[in-house]
Amino acid sequence: MKFVSSVSMAALAPKAPSGAEAITPLGSASAGDGVTVVHVALSSNDDPQLPRFPDQTPEDMATAQKKIIGNADLVAALNKRDINIDDVVALDHADDGGHIIYVR
Repeated sequence: MKFVSSVSMAALAPKAPSGAEAITPLGSASAGDGVTVVHVALSSNDDPQLPRFPDQTPEDMATAQKKIIGNADLVAALNKRDINIDDVVALDHADDGGHIIYVR
């Protein structure tokens, strides 16, 4: 007896990521608020799966943290994600006008 399935192979194929998903780096998350948080490793002792960000000095981190504290939207983005300001390593601007916050 033959078994005939009405499910097409296309329906079983994994969904290809959208453009935003395809370029999201490992260890990062965006919540649709213009802020992308990227978890990074500061040393080789940290998770090897995370991108490395070893050259930040305590002064660099303090400067990034002060910039975030001065921006209510960025503070809200960290609070929304339950991220402590002391875990911020760096702050960058994305090409689309958003922000990228690097955290340990």
